[in-house]
Amino acid sequence: MGGCVSQPPDEQPAAQPAKALNSRLADEINSKHLAWVKEAPKGTGVPSLFELSKDKVLQHVAAEDIEKLPVSDSQKGYLVASFDSESGQAKVDFTNDDRTISYQGKGYSTTLVRTGSMSAGRYAFSVFVDLSRIRSWMQVGVVTSVRKQKGCPQVFDGTPHPFRDGEIALRSDGSLLTGKTGGNDGPDMNKQDRAYDTGDIISAQVDLNTLNVEWFKNGQSVKEYTLEEGSYFPSVSLDNPKEQVSLLAFYGPFSR
Repeated sequence: MGGCVSQPPDEQPAAQPAKALNSRLADEINSKHLAWVKEAPKGTGVPSLFELSKDKVLQHVAAEDIEKLPVSDSQKGYLVASFDSESGQAKVDFTNDDRTISYQGKGYSTTLVRTGSMSAGRYAFSVFVDLSRIRSWMQVGVVTSVRKQKGCPQVFDGTPHPFRDGEIALRSDGSLLTGKTGGNDGPDMNKQDRAYDTGDIISAQVDLNTLNVEWFKNGQSVKEYTLEEGSYFPSVSLDNPKEQVSLLAFYGPFSR
């Protein structure tokens, strides 16, 4: 079915119990992503002053000491992986130093990872699905700079969905959102064999030198897509009440 039709909260099936993160698996996955980012051919992408400064800071300041730096909370957020609270809608709650988002609304609400635009080089990020609803179109991927400028508005129901424009993402029902109105809806969201669910680690490798994005489920590749040239931002879209996702890592061209 083509529409984003969410049931009212009181008609939703019971949520599954939340699952604990497998820290060892997460470390293995993120280590591979970081190695992949570092393996990018030299000379691809010119580092901004911010990236150079960030690189220097992270060489000399431990992650736990970031909070002690005499800079704004917004600037601290760029130094460690976190969601951008300014991009979230009213019913998205931010906890765990903005590394965890949970949703109390209905219909899509897109939240961005706090980072500069991705326009050249390699990037990777991973999230842990703390809790996913039985019927859901949770999405993990990227949005274009145009989509970001529009503020990633929350949208409930309606066909075609205007929010499809500019969001390229793997949905929990197994389909791929191509970022174009009228794009592929893929499998029925109610089917049992979903792409990912509660307890899964979902990650993406974004190579803007080759314009390729690849998604992984628990470290195993599940889908690829060719991007158009442009600037992108990592994103997560939640669809149903009580859904929750935690950001595990974000790596850019100059991550160490």
